[in-house]
Amino acid sequence: MGREITEYGEVLTFAGYPEFEAAADRAAGKIKEGYMEMGYILKLARDTDILAGSGYRGHEEFGAERYGLDKGTVSRYIRIVERFSVGGNSHVLREHYRNMGFSKLSIMLHMPDAVSEQLMESLSKAEVAAVREEVEAEERISEIELAIERGQETGDPEPEGTTLDRTMLRLGKEQQELYRKLWNVFYSGAGARAGDTLAPQGNAVYMVRIPGTGRMMLAISDRDASVTNIRSRETERYSREELIRAAEGICRTDCGTAEESFRKVYGEEMTASPKGHGESVGQEKDREAGKKKRRDTKVIKARPEESKVQAALPEPGEEKLPGQMELGDYEGVVPEVSFEEVTGSSREEEGERQEAEEPGQAFDGKETGLPWEELERQRNRLDSFFCIFGGRDSWEIPKKDLKEAYQEAIGLAAGLERLLMMGGTDHE
Repeated sequence: MGREITEYGEVLTFAGYPEFEAAADRAAGKIKEGYMEMGYILKLARDTDILAGSGYRGHEEFGAERYGLDKGTVSRYIRIVERFSVGGNSHVLREHYRNMGFSKLSIMLHMPDAVSEQLMESLSKAEVAAVREEVEAEERISEIELAIERGQETGDPEPEGTTLDRTMLRLGKEQQELYRKLWNVFYSGAGARAGDTLAPQGNAVYMVRIPGTGRMMLAISDRDASVTNIRSRETERYSREELIRAAEGICRTDCGTAEESFRKVYGEEMTASPKGHGESVGQEKDREAGKKKRRDTKVIKARPEESKVQAALPEPGEEKLPGQMELGDYEGVVPEVSFEEVTGSSREEEGERQEAEEPGQAFDGKETGLPWEELERQRNRLDSFFCIFGGRDSWEIPKKDLKEAYQEAIGLAAGLERLLMMGGTDHE
């Protein structure tokens, strides 16, 4: 590659295609990772005194006034550098993230490293977002709810073998069409094709939810596979051969049909695929709108069974479970609080409720916006707490669960106070 001076200035010249291709690759790399240099520059502006005497009061003002970057974008640039660069303080991305791109890395900021490190560069932005949704869905499930699930009969066969075996067993139950395909592959003696059945596009990510354990992420590449426990952040790696053996382990080839095999393995009938079952991100919307189906997704989200947690809780008026306590048994523990102190403008639910009210609506003593749904949710959460921990010594109860129950109790007290403020009746 050379440089030539013309009347228009300096231009690049190339002796042949190899030099041209190398220059194009370098230019593409600079474009692709240019945001990393900007992120590193903004980080320096934040962490050092480099802006002293520049007239800018800080890195956010520098980014906004000079480059038109809002605070959120500036923050994402810096956080990407801190999370994904070599050493956490450079303008060079770690090898695994080299071809992810700014948009996908921005989404991955909301995932634990154990999850993001298993995602492939071939995933689209929508597919990465689908993984994030699964992570957030699992984070909304409390340890108390998980403990209740562990104490319930799920009807699933007892898992044996590795974490991969357990995950594959659940995957077959959740994704029955996939189970049919795998059974057909092994029944026909073409087991070597099982890897292609699980990952037709070379890579795939399956989310399954095991009751009492939580979501498991099975990430399949063209080389190997990994299983990540979303809650514990633990990851185990497996070879392609181990993946195929785990798939074969859930398929009874001594049965004449996939339906019979499924019945033998899971002890229940294989059902017809429900509406939208196994569809990719956006495909269900396309189907409902009568549009052409999009390409198959590489990310299949978990399809958990309906929660059985509420079934373990007594209905109003039922006899208490053994060891279950009432809030009245803890007089003086829950402090006196006002509704405003707990549910002021900072509380999102209350703010949304107030914004939804019709302008100018006056209180007439018959307000219909009663907080029963929230009160019921808080009561059920407290019932769950006492079902699990009622009668135990305080040192046996995880502090996290104690804090959660404490906050629910405060919210319940505040909601009841709100009902009192709304009126009530003096009749006995």
